Amino acid sequence: MGTRRLNLSSFCVLPSIQAIPLRQADDSRFGIQGTTFVESGKILVGDPYTLYPMLGVKWVNYNARWDLNEGMQAGQYKPVDNAPHGETAYAAERGLSLLTCSEGVPRWAMDVPANDAGQVNLDNQAYPPKDINAFERYLEAVATHQDKMRRDFFPAMSRNWYQLSWEPDWHFKGTPQQYVDMCAHASAAIHRGDPTARVMATGGGILAKTVEWLRIMLPMGLGKSIDGIATHAYYDNDGNPFRAPMPGLACAPEDGRVIANMRELKALAHRYLRPGARIMQTEWCMEYKGSYSTLSPELLRRHAAHIVRGHIILLGEGADTTFLFYTSEGEGEAGGGFTFNLIDGLSGCGAVDMSPKPEFPACAAMTRVLEGTKTIGPLTGLPADCYGYAFDRAGKTVVAVWKAHPGPAKVSLPLAGPKCEIIDFMGNSTSRGARNCNIKLDVCEYPVYVLGVESRRLSR
Repeated sequence: MGTRRLNLSSFCVLPSIQAIPLRQADDSRFGIQGTTFVESGKILVGDPYTLYPMLGVKWVNYNARWDLNEGMQAGQYKPVDNAPHGETAYAAERGLSLLTCSEGVPRWAMDVPANDAGQVNLDNQAYPPKDINAFERYLEAVATHQDKMRRDFFPAMSRNWYQLSWEPDWHFKGTPQQYVDMCAHASAAIHRGDPTARVMATGGGILAKTVEWLRIMLPMGLGKSIDGIATHAYYDNDGNPFRAPMPGLACAPEDGRVIANMRELKALAHRYLRPGARIMQTEWCMEYKGSYSTLSPELLRRHAAHIVRGHIILLGEGADTTFLFYTSEGEGEAGGGFTFNLIDGLSGCGAVDMSPKPEFPACAAMTRVLEGTKTIGPLTGLPADCYGYAFDRAGKTVVAVWKAHPGPAKVSLPLAGPKCEIIDFMGNSTSRGARNCNIKLDVCEYPVYVLGVESRRLSR
């Protein structure tokens, strides 16, 4: 029962490879959205982060929305102490890092034009605040609380990280100048309350739209207010010939202009932001659209391959951190999430019983291999339709390589010694010898990781 197809049972074996230890928790390259309550078996009761060590993710969202904390009037937000409460207390116990999400303007504080004043269900990000003083007071109070809470209860974090808006390209109806001004006020207030804070925008839902907004707003002064870029990595499939190579399977990330958009985003960050400014991808997944009657092991594995390749591309093209999405499927959904929700009718925000999809161990392998790495960059000179990215893994070079579409291909890589370690899509590791310190790999849609590559001889 639930979202899983009848007569389908699943399990996974987690990889044995260990991730590189992090110097600080917020150096982690991986986060996720979604909570589960498998220990208690009761929705919204107990530790929501049980799956996180298995997946190898360290970042979680912290909700600091103004429209929720001061929904009726200014001054409602008054934390009783600096201790974490609820889900945040479990995050502190597990040493996770918080991404503080501060989007949302209460209706009473929103600068709504006359033509929209009569709307009852106006989105909380539709327009900027009209009471700038109240806006700044609220964000300064949030930042002051977050700063004290981090120092007392999240000592492994170097600082707090704030995302100012959430998919505004789908919600914000104001002008570009209004958005730039809103970010300037928000950043000033947050830095007053939390001097070491890092403030990021825009948090756009479509990666190409984030690039478009930055192209317009960074020259207008947005770069003076923010310390980094946050974005989601969704893309439009329309018109793509590879949109549905199998029933219900969305187009591959290589076909969604993720690479081109990330390169432009990185160039904009380099031009307008301070050196070392972070790029955080804070939500991305793919859903197989359609009925579970079309579900098959092959479809599930290819879906997992698309997910893993997308996150490797994001990291390889310049993102410092990437967030997975979503822990489990919600009611009536056929596609999202790393696990099947075994109890239909319960939200994926708090699934209490579940079983894994192939993307669970595939992403667990990816996080263990790439956590703590530093990006070297994309490879060139590969056969047609093949992609590869190199990362520095504690002084050793690891390369992730694959072919985007069905069909065989061979890739040659230079090794630093006579042997290398090859880690497959699910995290199974083997040692392989090489001839003349070069190795030839048969590659396909499922990425493999090669540890022990000679970085200086790679084509980049």
